[in-house]
Amino acid sequence: MASGLRGAGGVTSKSWQQSPYRPKNARRETQHRESTRTVAAKPKRRMSAAAKGQSSRRLPGPGGGRRGCDLATKLHDEGLISDSDFSAAKFAVEVLQAEAKGDTAEAPRARLRQAELDLSRADDLRSKNLISQTEYDKAVRKVATLRAATGQ
Repeated sequence: MASGLRGAGGVTSKSWQQSPYRPKNARRETQHRESTRTVAAKPKRRMSAAAKGQSSRRLPGPGGGRRGCDLATKLHDEGLISDSDFSAAKFAVEVLQAEAKGDTAEAPRARLRQAELDLSRADDLRSKNLISQTEYDKAVRKVATLRAATGQ
């Protein structure tokens, strides 16, 4: 017997301490794990863009109205947003204005005009084989659904 220092499993404590398989800071890691368990983590709070002093880039958004459309027009004229993004912003303003006026028939008609424009784009892209048949069928179904809803 090696000086009577046998630990569990037949390994002497001195040989375990010198083993290459034992982490060098095993005791420190255990103490660290135990100390971090007792500390409660504080929940993270997210700051809004307004609180950070940054402006939102969403167009037109609630309350954006004509101002959002004017911004979209400027960005489109400078070539910073695409035609599809510009038309989506323009139709969103139309829908918001119709809802603000209380015109229950105009908002669905504006949505239908947007869907028809999207369908014409999808038709063009499909003829060039740039989108799948599934995407094209989705645009066709959307127009058909909105036409049925508006009675046109």
